[in-house]
Amino acid sequence: MGHAAPAGGSITAAHIQGVFQRLGIASQVMPKVKLAAGGPNGRVSALVASGEAEIGLQLVSELMSNPEVEVIRMLPAELQQITIYSAGITTSAREAEAAKALIQTLRAPSAAAIYKAKGLDPI
Repeated sequence: MGHAAPAGGSITAAHIQGVFQRLGIASQVMPKVKLAAGGPNGRVSALVASGEAEIGLQLVSELMSNPEVEVIRMLPAELQQITIYSAGITTSAREAEAAKALIQTLRAPSAAAIYKAKGLDPI
């Protein structure tokens, strides 16, 4: 089993370790976990695709980004960690109007299908 390394700043690592604790399997599972270092070649999906890990636990969008990995199923709702991404513009932005236009494009209803195809749920 593989998941992102906590030392790499992963937002999922602490959550996954907490899930193992909550399920009472941490002492059995943690010694067997292969940690992904991060970066393009150190992703959890790369561990799975290379065979270093049979199962990968990571953000679904990151797993889906690797065509060699099949996402089988999501964790049950009670074990999920929801991550919400947001956008903002600084008051000193040199291209504030362009930034606003980009954010509007990202929020457009037509973008929803693209987000879903990449494993994200638009809100």
